[in-house]
Amino acid sequence: MRANSTFPQMNFSTINNIRQSVKQNMMSENISSSSTQRKDHSVNPFEDPNMYLGNQTHFSIVPVSDEIKKKLKAIVMEEMIENNGMTGNHSKRVDVKRAYLDSVAPEKRIDVKYTLDRILIDEGRRLVEFVKSKDPNWDFGKPFDKSILEGEQYYQKFDMQA
Repeated sequence: MRANSTFPQMNFSTINNIRQSVKQNMMSENISSSSTQRKDHSVNPFEDPNMYLGNQTHFSIVPVSDEIKKKLKAIVMEEMIENNGMTGNHSKRVDVKRAYLDSVAPEKRIDVKYTLDRILIDEGRRLVEFVKSKDPNWDFGKPFDKSILEGEQYYQKFDMQA
């Protein structure tokens, strides 16, 4: 009696090919279903459909109000002083950004968010550079003389433009 006489001869390469094609089909199904989910924003009521990036890879710096620039820079300064240059609780910056983004036209939100993030990053870098210029031995997380950020010293060195 022959075993497996009803099945065609299969070798390991055939099994691997089948496994690979099944895996590719599953991956393509996942991709197509996830892109369908992203377009159907009723799946997540907390998701802002205007913040979906899609295939967008280039973002632009766009004009934002001087008030939001000042608020964000003040938040970065507070975080620098409170956390000695380390990141801390970002709830205040998130709340300020979210409130501003809600006031912007939906089709402009992605570029505005990018601009706000650039303001935060650039201001953080300027603060670090300034503190290191005054205290070359300072490093992130180490205490520094907070008085160097008070008054006009910091603001005279750096232009407050975004």
